[in-house]
Amino acid sequence: MAADALALSGIDAYYGDSHVLHDVSFALGAGRVLALLGRNGAGKSTCMSAIVGWLAKRRAQAAGSLSGGEQQMLAIGRSLMGNPRVVLMDEPSEGLAPLVVAEVGLTIARLKEEGQAIVLVEQNLRLALDLADDVAILNTGRVVFRGTVDEVRADEALVARHLGVTGATP
Repeated sequence: MAADALALSGIDAYYGDSHVLHDVSFALGAGRVLALLGRNGAGKSTCMSAIVGWLAKRRAQAAGSLSGGEQQMLAIGRSLMGNPRVVLMDEPSEGLAPLVVAEVGLTIARLKEEGQAIVLVEQNLRLALDLADDVAILNTGRVVFRGTVDEVRADEALVARHLGVTGATP
């Protein structure tokens, strides 16, 4: 079995005194698409920010002020930018016309076919489920479900409870 392209284990995130993510854990296999879903305010974008290191007061810190080990980690991170193992997409269809959303979907599908691992945060449930292999659902900063797209499609109660979508699951 191939190694995970991304693995989160026990991630907590805060905005000031507000505890926003609570022990978030999930994995993304190489060449797979993981839809990170949840209602507004569930912690999806915060999770993405935590993955790329935009949280916990060091975002504006100058590289030269980092310790030697931290500078090495920064150098490794920068070297990965040219050929990323994982692409993070936060609401790529937001505010787009339906025809443009379709083009975005085709582009993401093409990246997937080429073996690119992707974390997709998306409010468009149909688009997310059409593209994803796996799903993690956040609710109030906690992972409340991890499984396959087929499991989500088969459980309308899960979708209604955590995503607020009722009726036929896409």
